[in-house]
Amino acid sequence: MPGSRADYAFVQARLQARHGARPLSEDWSRIEAARSLDSFLAAAKASPLAPWVETIDPSGDIHIIEFRLRQQWRRYVDDLSRWQPERWRAATLWLKRLVDLPVIDHVLAGGIAPDWVEDDPALAPFAGWDPAARSKALADAGLALFDPANGAPRSAAKRWFAEWQRLCPAANKAAQAPALLVLLGLEDGGPRGLADREALRHRLIKLFRKGAGTSLAVCSHLALTFLDLERLRGGLARARLFEQTLVAEAS
Repeated sequence: MPGSRADYAFVQARLQARHGARPLSEDWSRIEAARSLDSFLAAAKASPLAPWVETIDPSGDIHIIEFRLRQQWRRYVDDLSRWQPERWRAATLWLKRLVDLPVIDHVLAGGIAPDWVEDDPALAPFAGWDPAARSKALADAGLALFDPANGAPRSAAKRWFAEWQRLCPAANKAAQAPALLVLLGLEDGGPRGLADREALRHRLIKLFRKGAGTSLAVCSHLALTFLDLERLRGGLARARLFEQTLVAEAS
């Protein structure tokens, strides 16, 4: 069993409250109807997404906005990890790295991390043109597993998942894994494209219910929250792009 139900009775009560506070389809419809970034943020602040956008300044560029979202995600995972039994905290904290996988994939494919990466302390070890200096920075940060020099696989998700399995309590990893396999698209036949997001969300909700009172519920809830964060990020980027297009057309 993925953690004893006695251990998770308190955790489950708090998770249910968080799960019930996730945005509904009508919340998303109202938020995503906004065109300008100001109106998008105003709608988000009047919804369950308010805590995620409270630090976002509409005058900031998209890289600053995304940095704020990554910070909020890391704080959220920190918060939930503190509810769990000690043996699960390292594996739960590793979920903070989910927001970094696109940059890591780019580096693993031989690309150079964009300049804005240096402004995010969690991503800064991936910056730089010199492979030797980058390898040292990654090793110093405990991220040598993501060093391109470390060979296959070239998938950040697969490397991430292998480390998550290492961090999990030995008896529990198989029970919690389905939620992450679905989210990462590592499950054979698992949803991957935007058109499948709703199906993915429903699968994770089923896993959340199935795992009630266990560590599977924590993992499923965080996977669902991550999907919400991805959707929020996309909406913010579109609103910023729409504003920039209007300015360009007016000039």
